[in-house]
Amino acid sequence: MVANGDWVTPRLDAIKYFEKPPLQYWATAVAFEGFGAHEWTTRLWGALTGAAGIALTFWLGRRVWVSVPASSRPRCKPARCYMPASDI
Repeated sequence: MVANGDWVTPRLDAIKYFEKPPLQYWATAVAFEGFGAHEWTTRLWGALTGAAGIALTFWLGRRVWVSVPASSRPRCKPARCYMPASDI
């Protein structure tokens, strides 16, 4: 996309490539425009979306578990809840 200036049609080795959604290609092309064509800029979008996913999961978990009263929270860790008492 950066080399030929066509930001609409994703290409892979100069062949039109419509098998995957273009958001990854657009994000990588924007990173190439901003930071240059380096190996770390290729992985930048995946790293940022991964970090955002972890932050979103943490935020949603805190929001859900803080709003649940302490009396209805599990009294043991989820992995321990299904073990027989003799194995503890």
